[in-house]
Amino acid sequence: MPPPPDSLVDHPLRRALAAGELALGTFVMEFATRALPWLARRAALDFLVYDTEHGNLSRAEVRNGVLGCRAAGITPVVRLRSGAREQVSPALDAGALGVIVPMTESAEQIAATVDGPATTPRGRAARRSGSHTTSTTTPCRSSGRWRRRTPPSW
Repeated sequence: MPPPPDSLVDHPLRRALAAGELALGTFVMEFATRALPWLARRAALDFLVYDTEHGNLSRAEVRNGVLGCRAAGITPVVRLRSGAREQVSPALDAGALGVIVPMTESAEQIAATVDGPATTPRGRAARRSGSHTTSTTTPCRSSGRWRRRTPPSW
């Protein structure tokens, strides 16, 4: 089944939810090795949630896990500590295809989370720069030329 028209990336979690099927996954809190996405694939999981709210994962572990999930065909999701742009943008820059924002209690909080980071196509920062997966293209302030940069280190 092709992805919905608003999706830039087809992934197992989106497909299962769109079809009304069961999606299986698990949380990753401490055991974040590079082999984990491949083990999840062998176990027929659809997604992994890298928990930075309660887990002891470093930003490098999350970034490596997200990239491993993308390579293995597993949907990477990151559970954040908050909906602040400083939390959401690095997860999306690393390539997460979903984020879980804890303690969100109102439509205004959801709107602020969606509008703040560099999400495509609605985020405020997305209107100023290029794609946010593993690298971005941004205008250089001094020369006005475009340059490629890697995402900021968490």
